[in-house]
Amino acid sequence: MREKVSVTAEPEPHHHLPLFPSFPCLSSLCISDCPMMSLIPVISPSASSPFSDLSKLKSLFLMGLEELEYLPEEWLQNLTSLVTLKILWCRKLRISISPLFQYLITLEDLCIAGCEELFNNVNEDGTHCLGPTRLGHLSIVQVPNLVSLPRELRDVTTLQGLQIMDCPSLVSLPEWIGNLTSLQELGIINCPNLISLPEGVRRLTSLRRLRIAKCPHLEERCQQGIGEDWPKIAHVPNFRNGDDIGNRMEWMQSQTHQIAQIRRFYV
Repeated sequence: MREKVSVTAEPEPHHHLPLFPSFPCLSSLCISDCPMMSLIPVISPSASSPFSDLSKLKSLFLMGLEELEYLPEEWLQNLTSLVTLKILWCRKLRISISPLFQYLITLEDLCIAGCEELFNNVNEDGTHCLGPTRLGHLSIVQVPNLVSLPRELRDVTTLQGLQIMDCPSLVSLPEWIGNLTSLQELGIINCPNLISLPEGVRRLTSLRRLRIAKCPHLEERCQQGIGEDWPKIAHVPNFRNGDDIGNRMEWMQSQTHQIAQIRRFYV
């Protein structure tokens, strides 16, 4: 029985993929380099649901799906065992973080990069849903409409690593960031309109590594010993301020290595 499926470089411009055979033991799915695909593929639906049972899926990679606009909630509801989700350069994808956190309760690693409209639909009605209970790492990269962190993160106390890069509209970090008591690594890179750090950063007593680069306001305020925000981060043992090349290259090399592994894994 198949446990891994890859869909790459569709041969002709379809708006959706054809019906797949059923893979009841599918644990990994990679869909990449399908620039014309606008709908998520259907995998042998049952009579009761347009989507097959994906309850054993642990890893999902969506890369280069430039016409994909949304992930159906009915599809997300099936991903009850998902551990890793990478959404890379799906330029038109519109989705609130709320459904991801509501349904993907086993998620441990989430990477969102190059999805310009990803956070446009976050609810503003104050409702709160139980988020992933195991989420350890989150990367948000090249999301130009991101103004602040999604409030669904406020109770994710398992989060150990947070990377925010190339988000020019980000203007503030919330005070509740202090709730992320397990956070050990925080990177803020090329967020030029982020003015200052919130007081809540003082409560990140587990923080061991902090990187700030290409954030001119923050770099000035976080200067060691003299910056206005320095007292908030003085407890962090490993702090680097203003070294953009090292931070960016480190993240890019990490993602390139992961993508190479994914492609080799499915060949």
